[in-house]
Amino acid sequence: KMLNMDFYSSPLSLFLPFTFNLARNQKVQSPPIYFMITPKYVQQFWVGLMDGDGSIQVNHNAPSSIGLRMTIKLKDTPANRGMLNIIAEHVGGKHRPDGSKGEFYRWVVDSQIRCNEIITRIYDVYPPLHKRMVNKLAFMRECIRTNDHVWFMKNREHMNTYAGSFILPSNPIYLPAWISGFIEAEGSFNTRSNGNHSFSITQKDNPHLLHYIRDYFMISPPVSLHETQSKGLSRLEVYEQATLLRIINHFDKYPLLGDKAISFAKWAELVKLRTK
Repeated sequence: KMLNMDFYSSPLSLFLPFTFNLARNQKVQSPPIYFMITPKYVQQFWVGLMDGDGSIQVNHNAPSSIGLRMTIKLKDTPANRGMLNIIAEHVGGKHRPDGSKGEFYRWVVDSQIRCNEIITRIYDVYPPLHKRMVNKLAFMRECIRTNDHVWFMKNREHMNTYAGSFILPSNPIYLPAWISGFIEAEGSFNTRSNGNHSFSITQKDNPHLLHYIRDYFMISPPVSLHETQSKGLSRLEVYEQATLLRIINHFDKYPLLGDKAISFAKWAELVKLRTK
């Protein structure tokens, strides 16, 4: 039993005991770890998760109406269900199975009143950092403000560029929790049989997000950040043990909440063994 879901019923605590098979058939039982999860942390984490895995949608529902929606679609696992349950508790919305075979699980907010409430309560305080989400959110705000189906039909082709100039906050106060949410969506904890473990994350057309992560973890840019301009891809990968330990310390304070917490725990045990 890799994950005890009992504590997911409580919105303020998360219990993650793990047992993993390691190289040479070793077994390591990590001690139970308790994380106290505040509503503020969940909301900041959610902004990062939305930047990575989320979607803001404005659609033509009927001849004279538009539909607003915020959603996150993930692989259906106990850990992801638990995370989306916590998000529904502290952000709002509903969560349910999704897909013809039930292989996915979805969190969704699908009313104008609820979307506007989340914008006012959370996004006005902790704005998204991904350009795509900044544009979609700006367009949704304007749709709510105008409440005009004709305006929407005339302007919907500009949905992905609506915000215009994009000014990044230099050091957002919610960056640590945002990083955890974004890595929950996009990060990769890589383990190798030769012990050369690493952390990596790749982005398309958003290298500034990797700059945030690089600078936060004090990763050396000449070695670790690779940008392929022809494909618009940027990849951040780090092998240095000291940096990997800083990453582990970060998640001790700002925990992952879904399936990525499981791969992280296994990876962290292996990284720590390398120092012994």
